[in-house]
Amino acid sequence: MLPYEGDTYLGMVVRDNSTWERVSQRLSKPMAQGSCYEFSIYLAKSPQYLSQSRTTDERVNYVRNAKLRIYGGKNPCDRQQLLAESELVGSYDWKRFTFTFAPDDNYTFITFEAFYKTPNLFPYNGNILLDNASAIVPITCKEGMSASVKEVAASSDTLVGQNRSGWKDKISDTLSGQSPSIVVTAPVVPKFVKGEPLPLKAIKFSPGSSDLQRSGYVTLDKLIETLTLNPTLVVEISVHLNYRYDKADAEDLSVQRATTIEQYLVDKLVKKSRFKVRGYGNGQPLNAKQLSDADERVEIKVADF
Repeated sequence: MLPYEGDTYLGMVVRDNSTWERVSQRLSKPMAQGSCYEFSIYLAKSPQYLSQSRTTDERVNYVRNAKLRIYGGKNPCDRQQLLAESELVGSYDWKRFTFTFAPDDNYTFITFEAFYKTPNLFPYNGNILLDNASAIVPITCKEGMSASVKEVAASSDTLVGQNRSGWKDKISDTLSGQSPSIVVTAPVVPKFVKGEPLPLKAIKFSPGSSDLQRSGYVTLDKLIETLTLNPTLVVEISVHLNYRYDKADAEDLSVQRATTIEQYLVDKLVKKSRFKVRGYGNGQPLNAKQLSDADERVEIKVADF
């Protein structure tokens, strides 16, 4: 694919193992708290971006749509504030995106990050191309011009300060002045429905025990990916048993199973503020008039987002 301007452009990817790329640049002059700024950049997607899958180790085409997130920070690895976020970029033609920034602190670094479609349960392989970045120009602040998302996901591969055949210089040296063709002024917040279950496969335990079956670990790993990709999401995990257990045994075993789930998530460094796990015994069947083996289940629902 040809660059929009000059001889080079920057390509970044998102991957199927919940890692993604970003690049940081020191600003020639800090963005000031309480001020507002305008910035534009050209974005596109390559129809062919071949690389190894991180989950299958096979050579695949990273062709899915990704989006651009822009952060302000105080060092190359700092993503203190999400300043703006583009829509998903699916065009093979270059398009100009214009963003407005309203920093809530004084930032000396700007970070460009490729990211997935959100909300999203499963990571995938995708790419985004960047070119012809403008200067960051001060503008008059308007009412409502602020960033609404401040908490960010962890676990990305960082490309800090690399030149990539001269593209880094374009971030600092190119100038603005063209009228925007696409305007995106605020990050998009993932949408979930409180109380609704997440579409994950069932979590199974060995009969009569609190030992997770292998498929249960796979589901919990998918849950961890979902929490990572959607940093405002909080889930409630409820463990239920069926009529085959007496009340006391059902309560004890459901709590033990809940503890197993909680410990696995904690061991994987998931913050306890992101989930709640409860064991409810056999007091909440799916249908009180018709008890069944299906009452033994683990439910994962949206508690907050």
